[in-house]
Amino acid sequence: LASQVRAAVAAPYALLTMIPMTSSALAAYHAARGDEDACRGCAFFAVTGFLSLPLSVPMLLSAPYALLADEDQREWPDAVQRLWATTTTDQFFTTRVE
Repeated sequence: LASQVRAAVAAPYALLTMIPMTSSALAAYHAARGDEDACRGCAFFAVTGFLSLPLSVPMLLSAPYALLADEDQREWPDAVQRLWATTTTDQFFTTRVE
């Protein structure tokens, strides 16, 4: 049963990693052609995709708690989203996430 659960989880994650990997390849392509703006855009999308994959696990695990006990404030999901937003954008420009 455990191997079936792992396979059921691993397959969608393997498919989802294709999105940031493709964006990384596009960033390299645009960098080779000298298009810095397109390169930065694709690199930003790739970093966003790679960081969203591991952060989706705590979001998924905390969903029942957030829906049942923290319906109004949703402090834990908000903290995870702020962490994701800050780590994604820090590499490209300075922001302040409130």
